[in-house]
Amino acid sequence: MSDQDTSNYDNLVSFLQAKQALGTSINDSVTFLVDNTDPTVKNVVDSATINDWAKAIHTVWIKTITLSQLVEGLGKVNRFSSEDINTTANIYFLEIQIEVDTASILSQHNKDGSSNPIFVDSYIKMTSNHVSTTSGQGTNELDTEELVPNESIEWTAVSKNGSDTIQLKRFHASPINPNADFKAIISDPVPESGSSNKYSSYVIQHPQPDFRKAYSFDFTINNGTQLFTFDPWLGDLSKP
Repeated sequence: MSDQDTSNYDNLVSFLQAKQALGTSINDSVTFLVDNTDPTVKNVVDSATINDWAKAIHTVWIKTITLSQLVEGLGKVNRFSSEDINTTANIYFLEIQIEVDTASILSQHNKDGSSNPIFVDSYIKMTSNHVSTTSGQGTNELDTEELVPNESIEWTAVSKNGSDTIQLKRFHASPINPNADFKAIISDPVPESGSSNKYSSYVIQHPQPDFRKAYSFDFTINNGTQLFTFDPWLGDLSKP
């Protein structure tokens, strides 16, 4: 395939991967390309859109990149407004917050007990930063749809009272669809290093269309032994 047949996105990925392989940071990699006077590089840099840049940066550093790092990296291009940067970067980061009414749960259940998970859906409220593609905001039945290929996903669990702690223990298919294979749309969700209340994943390059399944998180409160659980929805259903 000739350079003329290759998209700006593909070229940016190639350029950025070469810098990443040398251990160069996102900001320094982007700055290197922007300042590069090689005609081939300059032509791509000058003609690439903000969507090309955002997708390329996110793709190359997909396993470690954060929203703030993508915003900073796009800023180094020196061609895009802050409003456009924030709007575009936000597309690639689905942030889901899980608020747990721990006081109500613990008033009915001991935090140290059976390892069999207890459903506590009525004490869960979830919100997403992608309001237009998510229904059930502020409820336990949050339904997140229209996932973007390579989109990063982060779940954060917090207590309603701000003092109890939540430990996310396991992501799995909900008992209502125990055979659901979430590998059809996302990478295996994993605990974030150094954070007991955060899990992260990312959407695969070609998520299965019309996939909608409930998933579950098992969690403990204040490092207890009793597991609790709930089951919101995740999928790739497009709007009609």
